[in-house]
Amino acid sequence: MSTNNEQVNGKRRGSLQREVIYETLKGTAAHPDVDAILAMIKDKLPGIGVATVYRNLRALVDEGRVVTLETSLGSIHYDADVSDHAHFVCRHCGRISDLFIGSPLTKTVEELGYEVEEEKSILYGLCPDCAKESRLK
Repeated sequence: MSTNNEQVNGKRRGSLQREVIYETLKGTAAHPDVDAILAMIKDKLPGIGVATVYRNLRALVDEGRVVTLETSLGSIHYDADVSDHAHFVCRHCGRISDLFIGSPLTKTVEELGYEVEEEKSILYGLCPDCAKESRLK
């Protein structure tokens, strides 16, 4: 009977799974959801279940190594880039893009005496490709 503490290549299986998931997220700018992550790691971790992926993602979020993006489109996506940046969600193709633009809102709020601990900005509209396609119609 295998347990989550079973040793695999000198690492506990749980931590091995977590590191594979983390490295996979670090290696993509796609902001995948759980189903996409599962598809991306299936060759490295055959037989891993969706509950295990969720559990490891929750641990990565708790560790501060991954952030969640809960979009108004009803899905949760994951990002291993925890630096300060905003996101843009295309309402046509669903692509999520990183925006490294700084935040005048945070600066303004701090000037009013508030201490901002975290800002999550998600903008919605058409990405450049979809906007161009829309103009051509």
